Amino acid sequence: MNFYVKKLFTKEDAFHIHKILGIFCLFHFFYRYALFFHYNTMFLENNSGILCISLHGVLSITTLLFHISNIRNPRKPMIYPEFRLHSICFTIRSILCCYLHYYEYSVLYKMATCFLAMLSADRITCFYNDKNRNGTTMQNMPFEDEISETDRKQITIANSYCQVGATLFMLHDMNTAFSCLFAIQLGAFLMTLVRKSILTSNQWHLFYGISLWINIFLYRLESMNIDSMLCYSLMYGVYTRVFFTLRLQKYIAWSILFGFLYTYRVFTPTGIEIYLKSVKLEGVESYIRLLIITYFLGSNMYTFLPLLSKPPVETRDCITKMI
Repeated sequence: MNFYVKKLFTKEDAFHIHKILGIFCLFHFFYRYALFFHYNTMFLENNSGILCISLHGVLSITTLLFHISNIRNPRKPMIYPEFRLHSICFTIRSILCCYLHYYEYSVLYKMATCFLAMLSADRITCFYNDKNRNGTTMQNMPFEDEISETDRKQITIANSYCQVGATLFMLHDMNTAFSCLFAIQLGAFLMTLVRKSILTSNQWHLFYGISLWINIFLYRLESMNIDSMLCYSLMYGVYTRVFFTLRLQKYIAWSILFGFLYTYRVFTPTGIEIYLKSVKLEGVESYIRLLIITYFLGSNMYTFLPLLSKPPVETRDCITKMI
C-alpha cells in the first residue's frame, strides 16, 4: 500500500493542496451517495452543501498546477491538455447548474449553461485540433490489445449514451446535477492511476463505466415523479436511438430536446401519475422505476463484460511482483 501512496506524491504539489482537496471530494461523494441511498436525497440544498460543491470546482482548477505531456498517449488513457480543460469545463457546468437549482433560477438558465459548456468544449477541441491530437476526447480512449474493435465501439457508444443522460440530469435538481460530477472527476483521477501503473487501461474503462452507471439509480428519487422520469427517459431514447443514428448535429438535437422539455415544464400535462392514482394503481410507479433501472443497468453491464477478461501476462506478472 505504501508503494502506491508514494507514487501519488509529486513535487509540483508541494503543499499537497490538490491531494487534500481530492481526498475531501472523494469522501464527499461517498457521504452524499450514502445519504441518497438511505434517504433518497443528498441534502445539498443548504449553505454547507453548496460550499462543499464549490470545493469540487477548486479541485479541478488545481489540476493546472501539474505539468503533463502535450501529446496524447495512444496506448493508455492518460491526462493530456485537451482532456484536462474538458474536465474543468464540464465540472464547472455541474457546479453552475447546482447553483442555479439552489437559487431557483428558471430551467432556461440551466439549458444555457449546458450550451455554454458545449461551446467551450468545442473551442478547446478546435484549439488543440492540429497539435498532435489522436481522436476526440472520449471516442478514441485506448483499450488493452485483447479487446476487439467491436467491443471497443460498443463500450464507447455506451459511455456516449450515459453522457447524454448526464446532460439531461443537469436540468432536474441539485442531486442529479451533482451526481454527474462524480464520473468527470473520478475519470481524471483514474487516469492518474493509469499513468502511475496502478491501473490498466481496461480497469480505467470499467471503473469509469461504473461511475456513469451510478447515475441510473437517481431514478429512485422521490422528487422525480413518474411524469418527469418518463419525460427524461423519452428524451434520452430519442437522442441516443434517433439523433445518434441520423448523426444530427448536436446543437440542433439539444435545441429540439430542450424545447420539448421547456414546453413540458410550462404546459403541465394531466399526468400519468395522477391517472395511475385515479384508477388505484399507485404501486405501478415502483415497478416502472425498477424496470427502467434494470433496463439501463442490464444493457450497460452486458456491454462492459469484455473488460472483465484476464489481463495480459505482462500485467499479471507485474502485479505479482508488486505484491
